[in-house]
Amino acid sequence: MSGIFNKDSVLPISLLAFDPGKTTGWAQLDRVLFQNFNEEFRNAKHGIVESYRDIYERIVLLDPDIVIVERAGTSFDAVSVEVLGVVKLAVEMCSDASIIIQNPSAKNCWEVINKRYPGFETELRREYEEKHAIDAVAHLFYALYKEYSRRK
Repeated sequence: MSGIFNKDSVLPISLLAFDPGKTTGWAQLDRVLFQNFNEEFRNAKHGIVESYRDIYERIVLLDPDIVIVERAGTSFDAVSVEVLGVVKLAVEMCSDASIIIQNPSAKNCWEVINKRYPGFETELRREYEEKHAIDAVAHLFYALYKEYSRRK
């Protein structure tokens, strides 16, 4: 990840994450300055996209610096492959964003999230029945947390 998050990058940067599945979750951070992790992460927006077109348009309209997407797990998952294809197409056609492709295990960071933000996961689970919106936030958190750790 060190080549995508560059210490010389123009700040602030914006990040957009997708977690594909039965539905596809998204999470977004607009103005990351790498100054206050807790404050910046709490400003994340999140939700569910309704279609591949929504994914494409979200990338084009938000024009993020970095797009994070979960790769398909060990079993073949057509939706994950298709979402990754839409993300790659949108970035190639309409954006200068870098893409981070994370393993599904990256979203298993809720123990760390819950220590830093007690009650945050519970708030999300009340808001969304579908776990993919919640998992997109975890993918965003993982990328941001890894970068903050690297910068120390």
